[in-house]
Amino acid sequence: MTANIRPAVKADIADLIVVIDELNVHEDEPTGHMTPEKAARDLMGPDAALGAFVAEAEGALIGFSFWHSAYETCYAAWGGFINDLYVRATHRGTGAGRALVQAVARAVAEEGGEFVWLTGYSHNDIARRFYKRLMDEEEERVVAYALTGDRFKALVAGEI
Repeated sequence: MTANIRPAVKADIADLIVVIDELNVHEDEPTGHMTPEKAARDLMGPDAALGAFVAEAEGALIGFSFWHSAYETCYAAWGGFINDLYVRATHRGTGAGRALVQAVARAVAEEGGEFVWLTGYSHNDIARRFYKRLMDEEEERVVAYALTGDRFKALVAGEI
């Protein structure tokens, strides 16, 4: 079964929220933060914070990729960074994930970009096997850090 890949539209919002929470459960992250208003603001339209593609099969939303522009000074080039890539468990291995990454790569290339980056959790063996098959290399030198929640607020306030 081949997935249809297309840009997300407002009619996708309710289904996207369900699948976003599915990803968050899968990654042991909090759920319930994405609302219809935030999805419309951040994923749709000319002022969206992220590009958003969806994969659908047999009339159902089965996955998504969210991305934004990124710049790499070592290449003196811009490209894309995939924030989230998710395919529902029932449709993994069908090519939907590869097609979602390809959609991002094509969108980046159409704008003159030269690369796509993404990160994944080290404990997500399924994703890491997929990334290793698709990407040039696993960049083991890169360690991701996140400033969130109370630590973020403390830094903003000058408390740390």
